[in-house]
Amino acid sequence: MNTSDVSIKFINHACIQIFTKDYSVLVDPWFADKVFNNSWCLFKQTDINSLDLTKLKYVFISHEHPDHLHFSTLKKIYSLKQDVEIIFPYRKDLTVKKVIEKIGFKFHFIKQNSQKFFLDKYNYCKYFGDIREGDHTIVFSINGKKIINQNDDYTKEKIVNLINKEFGPADLLFTQFSLAGYYGNSDNPKIIQKNGHDFHLERVKYYKSIFNVKFVVPFASYVYFCKNTNRYLNNFIVRPDEILNLLGNDICQLVYFNDEIYFDDKFIKRNLANLKKLQSLFENKNLQFFESQNVSAEKIIKIINEKIYEMSFLKKIKTFTENFSLNKIFSGFYKYLKLNKPLNIQLTETNQIIEIDFKKNISKLSNNITSQIDFKIPSEELLYMFQYPWGSDTANITATVNYYSKRSFYFFEYLLKYYHINGAKLF
Repeated sequence: MNTSDVSIKFINHACIQIFTKDYSVLVDPWFADKVFNNSWCLFKQTDINSLDLTKLKYVFISHEHPDHLHFSTLKKIYSLKQDVEIIFPYRKDLTVKKVIEKIGFKFHFIKQNSQKFFLDKYNYCKYFGDIREGDHTIVFSINGKKIINQNDDYTKEKIVNLINKEFGPADLLFTQFSLAGYYGNSDNPKIIQKNGHDFHLERVKYYKSIFNVKFVVPFASYVYFCKNTNRYLNNFIVRPDEILNLLGNDICQLVYFNDEIYFDDKFIKRNLANLKKLQSLFENKNLQFFESQNVSAEKIIKIINEKIYEMSFLKKIKTFTENFSLNKIFSGFYKYLKLNKPLNIQLTETNQIIEIDFKKNISKLSNNITSQIDFKIPSEELLYMFQYPWGSDTANITATVNYYSKRSFYFFEYLLKYYHINGAKLF
């Protein structure tokens, strides 16, 4: 088998394209538009017509986040090529499967850590993850090359060991290198610097040390935070020169749009030129920023009451205890009890307080201006949080929320898990 019969291109953000002589594979394509309720924007959009999709056979998706699973991009791909199959890590919730099949694609679930998906007679891919509904690390074995696509998965050490044991030394590790959500209140820069910027540098260093890999390609952060309510995060992003200095010029392969990824040290000479391009990209002072929509408290309350009406006691307990798993049951009941006292949510624009009575499944506008606030959030983000099953996760990732109480974390966790366990009603 000729190892020269495989090549890789970096396309954009978390998207790479792997080529063999017979077919190509795309991973996590997102080419245009804003995501996470219009709060993330690509530094540079990709013209789909500039890509070689003639032999595209598979699109692999690592997880549900829209910078990895972008339906608009998938629709564009389908409009150009219909005989493409979508590969996704196994989920109990069939929402993604239904949406993908509605576009027209053939869809495959792959079981984590065990099932091989064969690209052809010899080459295959596996998904690895510690949590079935979470992010995943994807590993490709193609024509003698081993490619680890970690994206923004926080791969547990036991999973890393499983990958190292099965695949041996890998050629490339693709991994996230910069910020992707809430790390602390917007008025506490020291916490954000520590939990966001510094943490991600340590994250890259850690995974380089435990993965048995030859070269590291930092990606999955070719974005800026584009709402006026989260633009403060741009002050804490990890710069390409910091990653290069951290890993070293002989390990870190800096890539620019449509660059070929090298399996040997040819990238060393290119790194300096790419560093200049990336610095210009990341330090652009002419970026566009957008205002959040101001939504009335009455409209938000109406949506909240519609969404929480059917959240029965049994569904809440089932959600918190994760189907009554013995090691979760005590912490689950504790979280449930902590939320029996009404939550007070303050709207950023008006300072109005919306009270949610989790026990009685009802919300209202509070007249008590001295109430202890659980968290503060722009009205548009709070509306989105209840409009969509993924809304609480998005509210966290937009980093437009300021948390004040520990109970608020429990509430965000509950909303996210509720739809995974009880199903997302989109159809």
